[in-house]
Amino acid sequence: MNTKTTNPAYDYSIMIADELIALDTLLTWRSDDDEKLEALQLLEMDPDTDPDDAISIYLNETALDLAIRRDTRGSEHPATIEILRTCGGPHCDIKRDTNDGTAIEVTTYDGQHRYTHRVYLPALSDYLDQIAD
Repeated sequence: MNTKTTNPAYDYSIMIADELIALDTLLTWRSDDDEKLEALQLLEMDPDTDPDDAISIYLNETALDLAIRRDTRGSEHPATIEILRTCGGPHCDIKRDTNDGTAIEVTTYDGQHRYTHRVYLPALSDYLDQIAD
């Protein structure tokens, strides 16, 4: 469990990063029911939710916008996926650059503070890369 700080942007970025880790867990989930239930609970989803549906539910319920930005030179160049997540907190951007390994950036602004947190999630990165293609 994360300890709260006096920087709301930091706290919110860490909370969203934990949600992304839970989504990555569900994408790779095979048999550990405790792991599945813990991830679904962190995402505030019903315990009977199919792990394969978790990302679409997450995006539909928490994302205000999803943008895919492509390089105008062609599809062989990297794309960027940006998710504006605003449900229940300050302005938050989730960014995935298809040329950046397995990194996903969570950047939060609260009017006074700004914080960027990087997480490295192979399964979620692959999933988002497929959306970009």
